[in-house]
Amino acid sequence: MICTFVRFQIKPGCVERFLELARPCVEATRLEEGNISYDMGPELGKAYTYTFFERWKDQESIDFHESQPYFLAFDAAVGSLMDGPAEVFKIDPLFL
Repeated sequence: MICTFVRFQIKPGCVERFLELARPCVEATRLEEGNISYDMGPELGKAYTYTFFERWKDQESIDFHESQPYFLAFDAAVGSLMDGPAEVFKIDPLFL
């Protein structure tokens, strides 16, 4: 299993558009065979910071996800809403 955290710092005034773009991507991703869980929300105490928390069966599942039209559409559109680059962290969980 691979866990991924992806953090976005969103520009003020752009949160609603960010959420509009994220919703269909989250809903479709949760249906992918290799996805174990896929959640997204605001970080507590951090204005305009949103994090995706993802659990995947394996790297092939992540590769499949990143090739899907809904992911590509989100990825192409979200850049103009961000205040800096996204941060991506992948971990191999030890205690499950």
